Amino acid sequence: SGVTIDGVKLKDNIVETDTINEKTSTSGVTIDGVLIKDGLVDGKDVSSLSAGLTEYDQWNITSNITSNTDPITSGFARPTGTLQTKLGTGMSHSSGIWTFPSTGIWKVGFQIKSLVNSDGEIADGHIYATDDNGSAWDELAVGGTGEAGSGNGRGNANIWVVLDIEDVSTDKVYFRASFNGAGVINGNANAGLSWFWFQKLAET
Repeated sequence: SGVTIDGVKLKDNIVETDTINEKTSTSGVTIDGVLIKDGLVDGKDVSSLSAGLTEYDQWNITSNITSNTDPITSGFARPTGTLQTKLGTGMSHSSGIWTFPSTGIWKVGFQIKSLVNSDGEIADGHIYATDDNGSAWDELAVGGTGEAGSGNGRGNANIWVVLDIEDVSTDKVYFRASFNGAGVINGNANAGLSWFWFQKLAET
């Protein structure tokens, strides 16, 4: 049965108790080098942590884009095919500017299926980000299809970035399409050809 001392049971090198209190009210409790104090573990709030992926959202481009578009403000929708869904709250957007549902480390991508018709043409997708609610934007990634010979050039590009979203009111992204010549970024209302995607990797 072990030994019980002042309500704490000791048996087979195991301490059994319901509560561990600080000896000094400002010090917290250290267990095997890990400090627990005032609901924090080593100074970090872990109350919102959960196992596995908590947020994933995808928006398909529903029709071809054939001209410079900065930003892409319409012509996209969440996929509605069999079994397709989002995970978590999902993203919101206004005039092509995308807002995150929560802070954290996010992976943001642009899957691009594109076509160019002749030498020198380019069809590209771009990812931009701001940390001041749009007062300034930085281009973070660009990719697509270019043609350096004769005949059509077809290709796929998947560009992505990892962002630390610290404030959902100021930290946002947008997507752009650019062309040199008569290129196309392919879209389809029923099947995903090109799309935007957002995946939350971790809390901060």
